[in-house]
Amino acid sequence: MSKRIYLFYGTESFLIENKIKNIIHKSIPEDQRDMNVITYDLLNTPIEEIIQDAETLPFLADHKIVIGKNAFLFTGQKVPQKIEHQIDRLEQYLEQPVDFSTLIFWVPVDKLDERRKIVKQMKKFAQVESFSSLSDASLLDWLTEIAKKEGVEILPEAGQLLIHLVGQDLQLLNQEIIKMATYVGKSGLIDEKVVQELSVRTIEQDIFALIDQVANLQIEVAFQIFYDLLKNKEDPIKMVALLARQFRLILYSKELQRKGYSAQQIASQLGTHPYAIQIALKQSVKFNEQQLQNILIKLAEIDYEIKTGLKDKVLALEMFFFYLKNPTFFP
Repeated sequence: MSKRIYLFYGTESFLIENKIKNIIHKSIPEDQRDMNVITYDLLNTPIEEIIQDAETLPFLADHKIVIGKNAFLFTGQKVPQKIEHQIDRLEQYLEQPVDFSTLIFWVPVDKLDERRKIVKQMKKFAQVESFSSLSDASLLDWLTEIAKKEGVEILPEAGQLLIHLVGQDLQLLNQEIIKMATYVGKSGLIDEKVVQELSVRTIEQDIFALIDQVANLQIEVAFQIFYDLLKNKEDPIKMVALLARQFRLILYSKELQRKGYSAQQIASQLGTHPYAIQIALKQSVKFNEQQLQNILIKLAEIDYEIKTGLKDKVLALEMFFFYLKNPTFFP
């Protein structure tokens, strides 16, 4: 197996980028990288040209790195391309690679086509590594390690909240941890309060806050959040969709909890992050199932009325909040 040929595949591009950066850092001095780190797109460049470059001596250096992105030739996926790859040139190179070049192929999908001869040869002669999406537990461990590298600690609850608010984009999560680490200082602690104060605000985050206020019958505060969202040019139709999604999650979580499911089991059943289920279960205490069903029916009506022009977008949502404020809704 060659230590100079790599095949990285998977959808976690941030991890793949970091892996490649580490290889570059260890292999080539910074002042030699401009001329000796070459990246190709295999959708536009035939494999034989990449091999030819790898076989060409480095420019005033001992080593070079050649990277081939979008290497779909290792998959069964059909992609729009106007070129034919001479796979035999890669097969020949695998048998006799040069020692002054590192060759890296990047496949942005989770599965290789194991039936292909070239994939079998890559597994025999190259270093093949998968970078699939991280599980919830692995993602939390990854966040903990990133925080340690920044010289701080993040509480598990804070990590779950950050994932819930920001999503599973590793690059964005990494940026958020760096920002929070700067805020708390070396050996500092990132807790839920820090995450709430510093994390990138999203419309989803404001929708959660809005629903909390509705659940607590603080309709005036809900109106204020709604008007703040409008000031930020958020589309009322999108708000309706997000409100419906969250209330649906609350209803499903409440029903499954009644049937004896744990929060973890509910998360698995609904394909949702466990922290989102924890929030939904907290919010569900303020509603009964019939109320939640009524809310979803009302939101479906509002969606129809807005999209067919029967009601103004803003007025429709204002009337929805007044509907929730009606004493007959909360007996």
